[in-house]
Amino acid sequence: MGDKMLQFKEIEMEDFPILREYFEAQSFGLCDYSVGAIYMWKDYNKTKYCEHNGFIVMRFEWQSENKTCFSFPIAKSEKSKEELIEFIGILREHAMQDVGTFFMGVVPAQMKDFLEKEFSVKSAVARRAWSDYVYNYEDLAEMKGRKYSGKRNHISSFIKNYPGYEVMPITKSDVPLIKAEYERYFLNRFNDGGDDTLKAAESEETILLLERMHDLSMTGIFIRAAGRLAGFSIGEIVGKTLLVHVEKALTEFSGIYTFVCREYARAAYKEGVEYINREEDVGSEGLRKSKLSYHPAFLLEKYLLEIA
Repeated sequence: MGDKMLQFKEIEMEDFPILREYFEAQSFGLCDYSVGAIYMWKDYNKTKYCEHNGFIVMRFEWQSENKTCFSFPIAKSEKSKEELIEFIGILREHAMQDVGTFFMGVVPAQMKDFLEKEFSVKSAVARRAWSDYVYNYEDLAEMKGRKYSGKRNHISSFIKNYPGYEVMPITKSDVPLIKAEYERYFLNRFNDGGDDTLKAAESEETILLLERMHDLSMTGIFIRAAGRLAGFSIGEIVGKTLLVHVEKALTEFSGIYTFVCREYARAAYKEGVEYINREEDVGSEGLRKSKLSYHPAFLLEKYLLEIA
């Protein structure tokens, strides 16, 4: 088997166009299968990738579970069920030799059912903290109806208190100032519970994504009020879903978070976009309450499976 071991490589900037081709061919809707998420967390998760026989798969360390995992393989062109089963078999052999166990992580629910049918699954776990919150695009772009009356009040409050506000797309020339103000005003301001190590990593990865967002074909907006950076958001569209990778705001600007949410949804729209994925709550009660208050259409579960 030694000469048949899959070759996993570190992810460099020149690899992201390759990854994007694969990600745009899948329809899981999960944030984990996207350029922005992989770039932000590749160092923290020690992510590597392998391209083999028309499939791509990630190898990563799921830190909170203390597991070496492999993502569900995706292809950029039509593959038969038999080809997929064969590749997962190769991946299993590799994992057993490389790690000694075979765990597949961030597996979509529909693929979990497939794996349980075709392979000997020893365990399958999904935690609420991992689930992505997905919203109807129009709900967040328009915030119409009684259920959003509170959110509209937040927006009205911001507009009333800061009539000179500006909403602008993030251009390359804006990045240095946004980075400087983020580091000056935003860091160490967030205390919504959760893992401090994870929050520190997320702040660092936010800066990294901001610096390379244009090289990675991300979009973003920033909002200035009272002469300062009040909030910003960065994301990308994959298939029918707008993935919001970063959303930051200073709560001293009343209503700013809701305003950022709505304005980025409007600014990032392209024809065909139906959903907005605002990612996980990572077990933070504050984030969970906030994400639920925007009335998700559904939550997308992710599974951790051990395959014998």
